[in-house]
Amino acid sequence: MKRKNADKGLSIVELVVVIAIMTIVAAGGLSLTGMIPRRQVLGCANELVYSMDKTRTNAMSFKSSELWIHMEADGLYATIVTNQSAADTDGAVLTEATIYNEECIGRTDMQVSYLVSGATEKTDLGTDTLVIRYDRTNGGFIQSYVITEGATTGTAISEGDANHTVSNIYITKGRFTRILNLVRLTGKVTAEWAP
Repeated sequence: MKRKNADKGLSIVELVVVIAIMTIVAAGGLSLTGMIPRRQVLGCANELVYSMDKTRTNAMSFKSSELWIHMEADGLYATIVTNQSAADTDGAVLTEATIYNEECIGRTDMQVSYLVSGATEKTDLGTDTLVIRYDRTNGGFIQSYVITEGATTGTAISEGDANHTVSNIYITKGRFTRILNLVRLTGKVTAEWAP
């Protein structure tokens, strides 16, 4: 009786099955890597909301508290600045200010823009610093201003004659955008995905 040699290799059916399995695994891996930017935007937005809540809490403890949102060479930063002397209201950088907390909340490839209440078009943050000042009595937003790179004072954000505050902040990477909705009177922030 002759034995057949079992080591002749793969049959065509086995080869097709292996290729099919590899294709399914590769397609699954590609779909997961497409979700990485979404997770990065979500993480950045959550960190910013956390910093805003912390700043609001500080505002009700100190005489003045601001959140500075700015892009540095190594990432997007949220800096909480407090002042225990009289509150400044003219858009000047706080005198006798103390950096309470500064943390990197996102990568440099994040795009940040904001919408002023009453405006119809977003403004790109770029290299400027967006400053949001909180009210001590109720924790609401009392003023927003922008400090251009290299300046020591800010320009109040306004539409017409009345000062307005930032109503929305947009954090974008690729096709994913997270919108932060800021409620002026209470200082609360809600987040949603852009359609």
